[in-house]
Amino acid sequence: MKRIRVASFFSGAGGLDLGLCPSLFEIVCFSEIDKWAAGVFQYHHKGVPNLGDITKIRPQDVPSHNFFVFGSPCQDLSVSGSRKGIHEGERSGLFHMGVQIIKEKRPSHILWENVEGALSSQKGWDFATVQTELAEIGYDLRWEVLNGKEFGVPQNRTRVFLFGTLREEGSREILLRRSNQPQLNLPFQTSQPEEERCIRKHHLKQNGRILTRFSHTITKVEQPHAVIGERVRRLTPRECERLMSWPDDFTRWGIIDGEVQEMSDRQRYNMIGNGVISNCVRQIVSTLLS
Repeated sequence: MKRIRVASFFSGAGGLDLGLCPSLFEIVCFSEIDKWAAGVFQYHHKGVPNLGDITKIRPQDVPSHNFFVFGSPCQDLSVSGSRKGIHEGERSGLFHMGVQIIKEKRPSHILWENVEGALSSQKGWDFATVQTELAEIGYDLRWEVLNGKEFGVPQNRTRVFLFGTLREEGSREILLRRSNQPQLNLPFQTSQPEEERCIRKHHLKQNGRILTRFSHTITKVEQPHAVIGERVRRLTPRECERLMSWPDDFTRWGIIDGEVQEMSDRQRYNMIGNGVISNCVRQIVSTLLS
């Protein structure tokens, strides 16, 4: 079976791309401007060119591909961000650059991922713009809000996934198999049993004990904490990777200036907080291949 050629944009460390089975998908290029995230992506996809800043990429310089995946910046759409929107927001507005590449290259399929706040940004008009621009260049679209805890990952992380198929190739339903019994065992490296739970950092400041069976949403600035008996500690990068359904130490190593380097914990937390739960992507692409 010929592999599906993938162009990955706003790639981060490659969490979304982890959902693409390498025996079925071939990543032909990626675009990421963060030095450390790009280094980790390059470490796992050696030889795949980084096209760099999307504002400087000409569509004709993007290799031919069948599948365009992108998680454009969320800062201007998120409820915890500026809420400037997709038109006025400098970062989230980069979505339009992705559309220009799609318009020129016309891949068979597209996948866009973003925060749930994209649905309500500018009273819903931003998400209407996303759908309209992609529909006008020839794509039939389906979208859903997915939560990681419904796909075997003990993290409460909701994200919007929009899947498109080139209209002339026929539309396709997305039938996702959510777990009726989600995996709620938190992935601690210790072996402590029932005492192990996650709480938000600000609850610690209030001397609270908010015990849950799954983690809250991991972000760049806030990681889950474990309550183990009377001891409280922040989860390690490895534990946070498990909450994203990523392999252990996925973000530990990167290629920086041609050399393999170990990433700092700070950089690893940043990459994980910006990442995508790969289990959700696996479910979506299984529909593409069915």
